[in-house]
Amino acid sequence: MIIIACKYKNDFGFKKEFKVPNKFPYTGSSSNIEDVIIACKTHMPNEKIVVVDSNSEDKSYYSFLDGIDIIEENENYEVGAIWKAYEKYPNEEHYMFLQDTTIPLIDLTKYYPNSDKEVVSFFYTNEYESNQIGEQEWCIKNMKLCDIEYKSYGFKTFIFNLFLCKNKFLYQLKEKNFHKILPIDKSGSACMENLLGMAATQLGYSINYLLGHIGNTEKYTLHQNDFIIKNFGKKE
Repeated sequence: MIIIACKYKNDFGFKKEFKVPNKFPYTGSSSNIEDVIIACKTHMPNEKIVVVDSNSEDKSYYSFLDGIDIIEENENYEVGAIWKAYEKYPNEEHYMFLQDTTIPLIDLTKYYPNSDKEVVSFFYTNEYESNQIGEQEWCIKNMKLCDIEYKSYGFKTFIFNLFLCKNKFLYQLKEKNFHKILPIDKSGSACMENLLGMAATQLGYSINYLLGHIGNTEKYTLHQNDFIIKNFGKKE
């Protein structure tokens, strides 16, 4: 199952910069979600697709989600999308979490974990101990809501909260009350990149990264590799 967290805006831009093999027909529109849907249907036609709308003011994009389940009223960013989708679909074998700015270029289901103790993510940035003090305080405070021990070192992040997992990973996180940690702003969402990596490591999971270290994302408008296009939007 593919779950796409979407906060729809029709002015994201940068389509003119795409340098992509003509594997499927990009729309050329200024939003990404339609291209994400086209890409998922093209490269992974047998996967069920669910879009979790993050209280978008403009819901006109629903018009091109024909046949796709839409879950509404998500107030907690990508992590909220994880748990809203899992609440509705708790029995899927695999889950793939994408953003509305992440366009697959290949069949990513080939990289679903084989082991119950494996999670696959795309990128990581720096080790946790190098993060800002304010973020560390948020992480320390919110990890007290769950039954997983806080750890300040020895793991890497789930950058953008993008990952592929088997059912057991989400089941164990919820069993440990990790689903109670819900960000309410962008900073908290960034902190969840740390906590997902921390929780996976603490629960004994092996984390495989398809693309490894991405560095400082502030310099990007677009990032493209053999797996995905990631659109970072307009930079002032």
